[in-house]
Amino acid sequence: MKRFIFTFLTLILFLNTGCFKQDVRKLTVSTPQMENSECATIITNALRIKGISNVDFDLDTKTVVVTYDSLFISSKNIETVISKSGFDANSILANPLSRSKLPAKLKESKRENPQNDK
Repeated sequence: MKRFIFTFLTLILFLNTGCFKQDVRKLTVSTPQMENSECATIITNALRIKGISNVDFDLDTKTVVVTYDSLFISSKNIETVISKSGFDANSILANPLSRSKLPAKLKESKRENPQNDK
């Protein structure tokens, strides 16, 4: 009986260690209005949340590469955070209120898909 209890507790302990694993992924987000380092700073500040470990920018291709733990945050949540900071994020359009609060020179950036403005 003692051996059964010991085996059972060992098995429970072994299975519980799986809960502490990470599922680190990379997400590339198209941000067509990202023009300069000021835009990158705004997006970086918005992405300072649990589960995101790194944010890289490519101003030439207007993309953001986010390294994140999918056990804490999903890719759609990341895109939503970026859109709420005032920038389009893949298929999610920028939040109009957030976009209006950006500095004037950043608000002038045009969308690559103007048909989405309708």
